[in-house]
Order: sequence, then structure tokens, then C-alpha cells
Amino acid sequence: MQLEVLEGLSLELNYTWSDFKYNSFDSPGGEFGGNRLPGIPEHYGNLQVNYRTADGFFLRWNTRFTGDFYADDANVDTIKAYAVSNLRMGIKRSFGDWAFEPFVGLNNVFDQSYSANIRINAFGGRYYEPAPGRNIYAGIRIRYDFK
Repeated sequence: MQLEVLEGLSLELNYTWSDFKYNSFDSPGGEFGGNRLPGIPEHYGNLQVNYRTADGFFLRWNTRFTGDFYADDANVDTIKAYAVSNLRMGIKRSFGDWAFEPFVGLNNVFDQSYSANIRINAFGGRYYEPAPGRNIYAGIRIRYDFK
């Protein structure tokens, strides 16, 4: 869902509810019928606030919520829910067919500890690949419009 709150200010919100379970699943590790599929959170949401001015300045605040989910077919190891916020700002300037957009961003604004990647059913319970803490980045996007 996207909503234009004021001129230049918009909100984007999306939410997903998932209820994926094995109907039946026999494996050497056990019978997992009725268990939730690993790696898929029941609740997932994203909220983004965008602000853009007529002169090209932009600011984007994004918060992603990922609910609890399992890391294994047995539904024994749980990945705890987390929310991560990112901030990005910059300015876009156009010169003829060229567009330049220098920007700076701050990821993981509140320095949340979470795993960026989960290895489903990993040997020895080594499921977790930690995400970076708070970090800053910058860059410039250059675009040419061919006509």
C-alpha cells in the first residue's frame, strides 16, 4: 500500500502473513509432517517513508520487521524476531540527458543484532551468519538517458 500524505511525502506499507507447513515429510532425521517450513517467518512487514523536494533532495526511512521463524525442519531452532531500520538521503541533479545523484546512508540505525542469512538445516547447528552492526555508506549514481 502506498499513500501520498503531503506533496513530496509518501508512506509505503506492506505486510505478509505466511502459514506454510509440511503436509507430510518423512526423512532419516524424523517425521516432520505438520511442522512449519523453515526459513519463512509467519509475519513480515516493511514500512518506508519517502520525502522528496522539487529541487531533487530526497530522504528515505525504511524499517523491516521479520517475525520468528525456524532454522530447521524439526522446528527446534528458532530465529527470533527483529526489526531493522535504514536511512538514506541525497540529491538528484539533471543536466541534459545526464542525471547525478550523490547519496549517503546509514544502515541498521539502532545497531540491532540479528542474522543476515540463515543456513537452513545446517550441519552442527551452524545456521547463523550475523549481519553487520550500524554502518555508513556513500556513493553517487550516474545515469544517461539514451534517446
